Amino acid sequence: MRVEHPQKNRVTTSAQAAVIPLMLALVLAVMPMHSSHVEAAKPDNAGNAGGNSGGANDSASSTVTDIQRFLYQTTWGPNSDLLANMTAASGKLDNSAKEAFLQAQFSVNTSTFPYPETAYAPGEFSSFRPVQRRFFYNAVHESDQLRQRVAFFLSQLWVVSETELRHRERMQPYVETLHDLAFDNYRRIMEVITLHPSMGAYLNMVGSRADNNRIPNENFSRELLQLFTIGPVMLKLDGSIKTDKRSGVDIPSYNEDDVMGLARALSGWTYPTREGANNRCRNPSVFHLGPMIPSRCSDRHDATEKRLFSGDLIIPADLAADEEVNRVLDYLFEHPNMGPFLAQRLIHHFVSSNPSEKYIKAVASAFNNNGSGVRGDMHAVLKKLFMHAEASSAPEAMMAGHLREPVLFMTASLRAFDAQLNPESTSNELRNYARAMEQDPWRAPSVFNYFHLAHGTFHGDHGGNHADGPEFAIHTLTGSLNRANFIDELTRDSLGGVSVKLGALHLLEPEALVDELSNRLLQSPLSDSDRDTVLAAISSESGKRRARMAIYLISNTRAWIQNQ
Repeated sequence: MRVEHPQKNRVTTSAQAAVIPLMLALVLAVMPMHSSHVEAAKPDNAGNAGGNSGGANDSASSTVTDIQRFLYQTTWGPNSDLLANMTAASGKLDNSAKEAFLQAQFSVNTSTFPYPETAYAPGEFSSFRPVQRRFFYNAVHESDQLRQRVAFFLSQLWVVSETELRHRERMQPYVETLHDLAFDNYRRIMEVITLHPSMGAYLNMVGSRADNNRIPNENFSRELLQLFTIGPVMLKLDGSIKTDKRSGVDIPSYNEDDVMGLARALSGWTYPTREGANNRCRNPSVFHLGPMIPSRCSDRHDATEKRLFSGDLIIPADLAADEEVNRVLDYLFEHPNMGPFLAQRLIHHFVSSNPSEKYIKAVASAFNNNGSGVRGDMHAVLKKLFMHAEASSAPEAMMAGHLREPVLFMTASLRAFDAQLNPESTSNELRNYARAMEQDPWRAPSVFNYFHLAHGTFHGDHGGNHADGPEFAIHTLTGSLNRANFIDELTRDSLGGVSVKLGALHLLEPEALVDELSNRLLQSPLSDSDRDTVLAAISSESGKRRARMAIYLISNTRAWIQNQ
């Protein structure tokens, strides 16, 4: 049932040829569409998709479907043990049950990543693949599921890519740092990432100098504003854009002078020195762990007065480099855009590409105040994210849910069938499958991530509606077929270094098999047309071939790929 890239030639068996049109019919249901053909179905402010009344109350009834939906949002996908334990433990999946699960996840930190055997030396190259192998192993096997998911989200927001660093010694510490930071207060997250030597290397803040009339490098200051913290335009608390009352034009949140001013404020940093060594003016020749440090030559930092953001941020003269970084980060952390900026991206990544303004406002408000006057409390933000009524709403409209990113598609599929991974096996190259789907883990092609988090493929203008789907930017025809190929090899237990057991599925009759797989994989029943298509394809098959074909087809329906 493997489908090759359209440009490749491959001879298929008659049985394979018979099922390919059926598979393509299912795959094409989630292919990107031209915006003029999209009838957007954005939830209204009551949290209902497309105006339907299918939303759930905060205390959702305890069904396997409700639990699955919650686990798909908070983990890499439910496996049989997690689903069984949560089903048994929850008399009903109300907010108290959700909060108990989240509190338990906040305290778990079990994942590790292989540290390079030798210290980094100039010109040395060490493969990043062991880290990627462990990334997939942790996702499938380790218990700190939410921590891993948040770290992966942060890696797509505060992008550092191994494609540029090209050294495991430089990238592995960043992977581990985001994992450890995931639940910290967001102000600390901002500071640790800003001063991380991997970020310093990636966006050129390390070694940025202002002495001898040099112009400090603007890469980090620009992306700090545009991509990492406040975005280019002013936002209301509900995420909508503020416009000038007279002209109707979007109000910018910063200008080019602010970018250059921040670059001057963030100048004068080097890599940390090795333990016991003296600080130098230049970067040490060896990349040591720890936050960046101010250069010993203080003139490399621009210590002149800076008036930024229309005078909202005034940095007095003669401050040290670390004092200026704190002033900048404090200002951005307190900026009114920070809450809605982060809320939008969290909801898009974990729950829905098209949330209501009410949902965005609720999560942003939790960022602004956790209920005890604390700003940036990620525990409070994540609780609101997953416990809001809209997160529990059964998706009914075409635009509900969100497209599963390739890595999420893979891990959810693996965990659904209780896969076992060998993290040391060199044949375990799941990253090759992810790369074929255009999401090579921790190797984003640019600072804009694999896809721009704030942009969507769908931009309809039907009845004033607007629909987003950022992940669709990498959901090409080739990517769709590579998803199908991954499922085909999963059902054949031929992924390499991965063991998948399908149990007694091959003993079930067609209708029972489809029901079992629908219950295991989907948050809502298969549509009548999809169900009829699958049954028609498998009715003449038997045993393991029938089970494999059913998994293959159901895993390529819109309901599975679009996380509905």
